[in-house]
Amino acid sequence: MVVKVSINGERFILLSSPMLYFLVKIGVAPNKNTLLPPFTGKAVKSLLMKANPSLETIFEPPTQTYSPKPIKITPFTTDDKVYMWVRHGSNKVMEAKAGETLYFYIGFKEHVAHLVFQALEKLIDGVQLFNTEWRLTEFTEILKAEIPVENPSIDLTKIQAITVELKTPAKLIDPYKKTPYGRFLPVAGFLFAYNIGDIVSSKKKREKDYWHLINIANAVLQETHSAPETIKRVFYIYKGKPLPGLYGYIKYHICHNTLTPETNTLLANTILHAQIMGIGSGRATGFGHIKIKTQPTNQTHQEKQTLTQ
Repeated sequence: MVVKVSINGERFILLSSPMLYFLVKIGVAPNKNTLLPPFTGKAVKSLLMKANPSLETIFEPPTQTYSPKPIKITPFTTDDKVYMWVRHGSNKVMEAKAGETLYFYIGFKEHVAHLVFQALEKLIDGVQLFNTEWRLTEFTEILKAEIPVENPSIDLTKIQAITVELKTPAKLIDPYKKTPYGRFLPVAGFLFAYNIGDIVSSKKKREKDYWHLINIANAVLQETHSAPETIKRVFYIYKGKPLPGLYGYIKYHICHNTLTPETNTLLANTILHAQIMGIGSGRATGFGHIKIKTQPTNQTHQEKQTLTQ
């Protein structure tokens, strides 16, 4: 099946071939107390690589084969409210207690699924890391979806607004050029730039047609006036240094007068992709995990419904 997005009703952009994406919830427990890094995603990444060394080719710096990385991880506590990272200036210490389960999400594509499942199988028997043994205590499949598809489960024609909650700091990529600085204005095209790029044919990334899709996201998803108050710059500790990211939440109104069937297909697939794979860069270390809530056109603000974890 070919999924395409029209441009001016004449030309069209091919989206990538449909692929299965998975979001799973994992529980692991150590057999004794151990301290963890301030950005605990690094610890989870190390644990998975220790369980299956073949994952090193995915988690290590980007290569021609895996760029962007086809995996994301996000550690959190049992109540699913506290995500495990430390703000700059905080004296909080990350610790895993003996016998207590530490949870994390893993989002990944089907072509690396066998490597992830091999690591989890090894964790059943136990893996040594940080002077303790870790064992798998829980496995739950949260979401599985084929992306992109012509008729995704999300339909923006029936939605008044979406709210994107950044549960860990996000490092937004620059869709126009490669740069170490990223972007810090949460317009929709920047927020979802990685996701749009990942579902577009690889030959179109950082080219004129890709930029057109970025502009489509900006035209259809309009940030509200409260954005400067609800999403902020935050400094986190990573590799011993304070670094900036975005944190908080942002609401986007759906501009239905600019929404066509083709753009609905593009953005619905983009939103679904973001729920599984996160946003921005650094997702394989714990950055960019989001939750998305929708406000259907027939619901009030208080009646929003959460789509996924």
